Amino acid sequence: HYIETLLKPLIDQMQQIITQELYKQDTPEKPRFTNWLCDLIQAIGTFSKGFSASPEKFSTSSKHFTVSLQLILNVLHALPNHPLLKSKAMTFMHRMMQCLGSAIFSYLPTIISVFMVDCGVPDLISFIILINQLLSTFKEKVGDVMDKLLLPLITQIFQIFTVTKSLTPNSEEDREILDLKRYYYQLLNTIVTHNLASVLISPTNVGQFNEVLQTLLDGCRYYEDPIIQKLSFGILRRLVLLWGGTNIQFTKFVVDVVVRVAFEVPWNTRFNLSDGSTLNILLVEICILIIDIYTKCGTPFCDYLRNNFLPSLNCSQDFINGYMTILVGQPKAPRLLRDHLKTYLQQIRGNT
Repeated sequence: HYIETLLKPLIDQMQQIITQELYKQDTPEKPRFTNWLCDLIQAIGTFSKGFSASPEKFSTSSKHFTVSLQLILNVLHALPNHPLLKSKAMTFMHRMMQCLGSAIFSYLPTIISVFMVDCGVPDLISFIILINQLLSTFKEKVGDVMDKLLLPLITQIFQIFTVTKSLTPNSEEDREILDLKRYYYQLLNTIVTHNLASVLISPTNVGQFNEVLQTLLDGCRYYEDPIIQKLSFGILRRLVLLWGGTNIQFTKFVVDVVVRVAFEVPWNTRFNLSDGSTLNILLVEICILIIDIYTKCGTPFCDYLRNNFLPSLNCSQDFINGYMTILVGQPKAPRLLRDHLKTYLQQIRGNT
């Protein structure tokens, strides 16, 4: 009963503002009812922090939270361009994933549609964070939802990347785009980490897959941000573990393109061999990727590295012999591979 006592007045007030369209009385100087809606959404969201989708609490609270959710979606339909309202509603959606559990699934198409309307960069970042929470919480259960969402979402992200290529470095807009890039790569990482990589090559999304792969290659070369580089190499590594050696077309892409990038990046003088995190995190990730490619592709890959690829980089025979010995050795030793590579790169940089 206490839930109804506390929530019903808030829900009734929201219902009244929406049904009677009181928000239309607002002016830019006095947005009374819109601000009131923001306060009501925040109040219900704050109250919901005491609940989760456990069977005991779910039965008593879910009715009021689902009514609130539907009302807030109506609010967003009525007022799609109000930044504060969107922000409060987004926070509320995060809470509802915890409170309603899988009962939120039937609302997801509507939630997605209202938040994708007139989406600026900050809105898009908030939305990706919400989707990441959705994927992390429900994993394969939201595969169908993600299959439908992925194409419009990444299309919107790619459009923003295209039109913002010439931004002033370190401007506010430039920092926003960097944040968006990080969240984009985190989204891809969440997809492949939670057994949803199949949505990337589903009939709905396969047409965009080459462009997604290109963004991963671009991310590997994004020296301005080692976080993006590590995420990109890590995502490629997970895809190698899934499809390497079995999918002929993808395996060819890995051997012809990914391997070249995995060596090109540390060879580049912008790759900081003096930075601990670059060596201990990024270079190790690259070495694990090469080990995993060998694991999936076997002896032909070793022969290609030894006889074709490494000689094409003008590597010394001593380096090639040492590298291949570590690569095929047991147990797998990515840090030994890193140390061997680091020593060699320091030598050739010292000689130039």
